[in-house]
Amino acid sequence: NEVSPYSIGLLYAVHASTDSITFVVSTNGGVSFEPKKSVATTTQWFGQVSLAYGYCPTYNYGRYNAVWLQRTGYQAKTGRIQYSRNSSVVTSNFITPVYVDWETTVQGKCRNPKIACQFNNVNNDSSNVTAVVVFERYGYWNNSDNDIIGYFNSRASSGNYWYRFDIENGTANNSKQPDVNYDSDYNNFLVTYWDSTSNYLTYKVHGYNMLNDSWGLISGYYNDN
Repeated sequence: NEVSPYSIGLLYAVHASTDSITFVVSTNGGVSFEPKKSVATTTQWFGQVSLAYGYCPTYNYGRYNAVWLQRTGYQAKTGRIQYSRNSSVVTSNFITPVYVDWETTVQGKCRNPKIACQFNNVNNDSSNVTAVVVFERYGYWNNSDNDIIGYFNSRASSGNYWYRFDIENGTANNSKQPDVNYDSDYNNFLVTYWDSTSNYLTYKVHGYNMLNDSWGLISGYYNDN
C-alpha cells in the first residue's frame, strides 16, 4: 500500500509451525525499509491479508490499518477476521489484534476481507479516521448464497468500535469477491463485488461518515456498460 510520496507499507502472512502476520514499511519511497514488525501469530492458519493507510488532521501522523483471515484448518475456506494498526505512527508497533466479526451469524463464515480508510485533510464527524472492512460471508443460508457485508469504525485511529452494515444480504443472489477503496476527492467509500448469479460486477458508494446502512447504487453491471 503506497502513500505518495514517502511511505510504502507491506503486509504478508507466513505459513510455518506457527503462522504469522508481518509488516514492513519504508518512509522514503522504497529506498530503504525499517526492520520487520510482527503483527500477529497463531497456532491456526492465516491468509488473505489487506492493508490501508488512514490519515486525518486530528491524527496527522497517519497509521496503517490491517485485516487478515484466521482459519481453523489449512484447507478451511472460511474463518474469522482480525484487525490491527500502528499504535501511533507508520513506524510504530501494531496494537493487539481484535476480531472485527463479533456477531454469531458472521463468525467463522468469513473470507476475502478487504479494508479501506479515509486519508485526506478532513476529519469525520468523530474528529477521527473512518475505516471500512468488507468481506464475503460464505453460504449463510446455503452454499450458493454468499453475502457481502462488513463493519466500520469511525474512530479507527484511537479505538476499536466496529459496527455492522450490509451491502448485499437477504437476496438469493450469490455475491462474491468484494473490494473497497476510498475516494479522497469526494469523501466516499466505493465497493465492487461479483454477483455470480447474474454475472454482473456491482458498484456501490457510501459517504465517509457512515451515517446509515444504505449503500447507493452507482451501477448494477458496470462491466456491461
